[in-house]
Amino acid sequence: KAPEPARRLLAEAAEVLAWDDVETLGPAPASVSRRADLHRWQLLVLAPRRRQLHRALARLEHAEPHLPGVSWAIDVDPLETL
Repeated sequence: KAPEPARRLLAEAAEVLAWDDVETLGPAPASVSRRADLHRWQLLVLAPRRRQLHRALARLEHAEPHLPGVSWAIDVDPLETL
């Protein structure tokens, strides 16, 4: 799949998070940007307190940004970053 839809979906997610007290970095290609012929992108979400992060992520889950053919997941404390 082409990378553009995934980047657009994460840009939409960043817009949802813009109202929360969090900082977003990205969207950007993931450290392993292509696996099994699929393009992977990431959006890093930073918050001064864990509670703020969880509140923002809950809001994001509720908004459910979606595009056909693009899946997304939330990974708190990921092992793979930039």
